[in-house]
Amino acid sequence: MKMETLSSALAVLTAMITPAVLISACGTLILSTSTRLGRVVDRVRGLSERFEELARSEEREAIRLRRGWGGWSIACADCRRGSKSWREAKSERPCWKNGVR
Repeated sequence: MKMETLSSALAVLTAMITPAVLISACGTLILSTSTRLGRVVDRVRGLSERFEELARSEEREAIRLRRGWGGWSIACADCRRGSKSWREAKSERPCWKNGVR
């Protein structure tokens, strides 16, 4: 009878502890998944900011180049009238007279 009582006590304890262990394991998995998802979101936000910054810098560079070429024709005309030759002015950018950038 003693062995039977011990066996039934172990069965009751096992029935009580098993759900608690499983719930704890599920909570741990959910927590680690949530942490990884947070890292992914942070990484995507960082890459998105870098991409937008790169796009803005390329746009600024394109605008700067357009302004430089637009001012280049003015600079060449001014340099032809000025003291420098056209070839000397062409080697220097921006123009020495207009300060075109």
